Amino acid sequence: MKETAIVKWIKSWGNEGLNSKTNKERISRELRRVISYSLVGGSGVLISMALLWALVEYAHLFYLVAAIISTTLGITNNFFLYEKWTFRDVKRQFTLKKLSGRWLQYSFVRLMGMGIGLAILTGLVEGLGMHYFIANTIGIIVSIIFNYFLSIGWIWKSNTPTNKQF
Repeated sequence: MKETAIVKWIKSWGNEGLNSKTNKERISRELRRVISYSLVGGSGVLISMALLWALVEYAHLFYLVAAIISTTLGITNNFFLYEKWTFRDVKRQFTLKKLSGRWLQYSFVRLMGMGIGLAILTGLVEGLGMHYFIANTIGIIVSIIFNYFLSIGWIWKSNTPTNKQF
C-alpha cells in the first residue's frame, strides 16, 4: 500500500521525539507556516467574499457565477503571497518553467477545492435553504483544509528547507 504524504511526514519525525532541538525547530517552522498560510488565506477569503457580495448584490449576477469569479480572483492573489511569503523557506527553483509548474499545480488543487466549496454552497443553499453568504463560508473552510494538505504535500513539498525564516 502506498503511503500518503501525511504518513510520510509523521514518519519523518523519527525516533528523536518532539523534544529534540531539530524537531522543536521543525515544529516552530511548521507553526509559523500554518499562521502565514492562514493569514494569506484570510486575505483571499476577504477578497473573495467582498467580490461575491458586490457581484450578487450590485451586479445582480447569479450567486454561482459570482462565486466562480470571486474565488478565482482570491486564489490568484493567494498564489503569489504563498510563493513569496508562506513557502519562502522551501528550497525550490525560480525558473519560469518551475514557477509555471507550481502555478499549474496550485490552480489544479484550487480548482478541486473550488469544486468542493461550490458543491457545499449549492447543497446548503438549494438543499437546506441556507443564505448564500453563510453557505459559502462553510464551503471555504472545508476547501481551505483540503488545499492546505495538498499545498504542503505536493505543491511546495520539500525535505530540505532553506535557512530563510518567516
